[in-house]
Amino acid sequence: MGSKASGFLALTERKRVARVDLAEAGYEGVYYVCDLTATQQQTLMAPKGGTRMRKYQDGSFDVDLSSMPADANAKFLMACLVSDQEDGETLERAFAATDEPFVVFPKSELVWLVDEWRKEMKEPALRQRLDDIPSAVSQLLLNTMMRISGVEKDAIEEKKEN
Repeated sequence: MGSKASGFLALTERKRVARVDLAEAGYEGVYYVCDLTATQQQTLMAPKGGTRMRKYQDGSFDVDLSSMPADANAKFLMACLVSDQEDGETLERAFAATDEPFVVFPKSELVWLVDEWRKEMKEPALRQRLDDIPSAVSQLLLNTMMRISGVEKDAIEEKKEN
């Protein structure tokens, strides 16, 4: 396979990772979020069956957000919260060496926090704990994840409407 072709496919082996200081939301701690794949974006952002939607003649939609899945926030957090194999030390060094808002990191060196949490608790308890995260923290993490994933809020609202 040519270098351009193999280089493109090598993108699947890397993730954009952003450092999020929870002080921005009034809390303590630093967490890392990674970008989503196109498939994850479609799966997590698409309205689920039973979501009430109204389409207007001009092509616009209204979506009843109360009919969206209650666990949507938890699913986003499960998909994007990461660390490294040294509990964040390698990522901290990477961020100390750059002024960029994110680093591109080998996927094989990332640890998804959800995998660690699943060792400690069962899925229903985990989702409940994630649903209980303060809204300011969730929004900060999710907005950062959307930004590094190339998804703007307007695009999300448009996707929900369609």
